[in-house]
Amino acid sequence: MRRLRKTVKLLTNENHKFFSYKLTQEEEYSLQLQATLFLDEQCYLFNKDRLSKQINEALLQNDEMAFRELSELYSNYL
Repeated sequence: MRRLRKTVKLLTNENHKFFSYKLTQEEEYSLQLQATLFLDEQCYLFNKDRLSKQINEALLQNDEMAFRELSELYSNYL
């Protein structure tokens, strides 16, 4: 059985050069999955860091209510 290859164009930051790659359906799916996992991890880390900063700010301002609410949200990230 012959595998069909799809051409995928990727853009780089240096002088906006395009690169073309021929990928099988399995390779394309794998690339999409890796990109999704990477973005999910980055969102997770960003949100965890943001909550941590908000918790620290609540502590500095002696805002117990905000501290408790944010700590409860932060516990989901641990």
